[in-house]
Amino acid sequence: MSSSNLPKQLDAVLWEHRREAINFALDRLRGPQPRKAALVRMPTGTGKTGVIAVLSIAVPETGWSLILTPWKNLCDQLVEDLETRFWAARKWSPSAKPKVERLYPKNLSRVLRKPDTGWVLVATFATLVSIFKKKKTQYSELAARLAQVFVDEGHGMLSKFRHGFLIDVIFAPCGYRVMPIE
Repeated sequence: MSSSNLPKQLDAVLWEHRREAINFALDRLRGPQPRKAALVRMPTGTGKTGVIAVLSIAVPETGWSLILTPWKNLCDQLVEDLETRFWAARKWSPSAKPKVERLYPKNLSRVLRKPDTGWVLVATFATLVSIFKKKKTQYSELAARLAQVFVDEGHGMLSKFRHGFLIDVIFAPCGYRVMPIE
């Protein structure tokens, strides 16, 4: 899948390195020979959130997306960015209002009752570990509904955090690099 599959107005306002990261992820994860995971490393401030936004909302998989990060404040920022801020800054809107929600152990039951697809859930690593340890059945239900998982600021988290999830793309601020993870 190339950037030509992105909406033209959105494609026109994305930075070239964002398009490269998006194309890499699409090719690795949804191409003819999909892999289980890929690593996209971009320096702080160069648009990891934009890449996540495009992959989870503008060209989403069927099903839900989960975005994991180590910090609560970054979760809150991601929710706002994915709902409105990223799109407003590009003067482009997805065809449907993005369905983005913070995930907590206390709202997991309600979240799992949502009948539709296309949800983007945002949580800390600690939240997901808590769900894994204390709500194993619901954890399994959540895992079954996920089409993709993104880890933002996931320095070294791939080897430490799997718990049955297929981690699609790891975003880490360490210079531009995209590479497959075997």
